[in-house]
Amino acid sequence: MFIRRALCREKMFNLNSYKNFSRLFSSETSSGIGTVKLSFGSPGVSLFVNEEVSGVTVPGMEGDFEIVGKHIPTLAVLRPGVVKVATTQGRTQSYFVSSGTVTVNADGSVQVSVEELCEKKDIDISKVQNALASYLKMINEGDEQKKAKSLIGQEVYRAMLAFAEEK
Repeated sequence: MFIRRALCREKMFNLNSYKNFSRLFSSETSSGIGTVKLSFGSPGVSLFVNEEVSGVTVPGMEGDFEIVGKHIPTLAVLRPGVVKVATTQGRTQSYFVSSGTVTVNADGSVQVSVEELCEKKDIDISKVQNALASYLKMINEGDEQKKAKSLIGQEVYRAMLAFAEEK
């Protein structure tokens, strides 16, 4: 109740004026109901630029979720994990991402912007294992800042190792 009083003043935002709430889905795009227009990349790499795909699965903070045609508009933060793109030709392309965001717009377009990405073939498993070991060791050393850095490093390298070792 306190938050409603603080945020919903008559002149700022009046919830009482919204009598009929409805769930809004993205509009049907010219490319068809079952596809989305995907833009996916990192600061140095653009993998997809407004390309029509069947769907994309992303590693959200609360779990993986799939975006297909007519998905509800969404904004989400990505955790370390795998982005899977289902092409209209029936192929699936997978990429490891360290972090990022996904935006699903009302027009059916999707933007996946990540800090870093790589394909499975580019991962050196022994280097990932060594990096993970160093972050595991770091958890018992130093202050709270080092512990936080260790936890982040462990999350990234465990996810990367799982992706690299996946058959």
